[in-house]
Amino acid sequence: MKIKDLASIMFSIRGNVVFTTVYDTTTQIDLCSGASIEYVIEKYGEKEIKQMYPISYNNHGEMVIEI
Repeated sequence: MKIKDLASIMFSIRGNVVFTTVYDTTTQIDLCSGASIEYVIEKYGEKEIKQMYPISYNNHGEMVIEI
């Protein structure tokens, strides 16, 4: 599945931004961190998802997408 395929089910609503980190498993670095899901879909939409999972730290939740 490509990141762009998430657009119909993952999106921010007013007052609730879906913060997202994109992690490149090949280079083992975050390509972006704390970005909105809309930004991630626009910038990395063609990338294949290897794994997705939520994380939480300091009462802040974020979705991690590994590519």
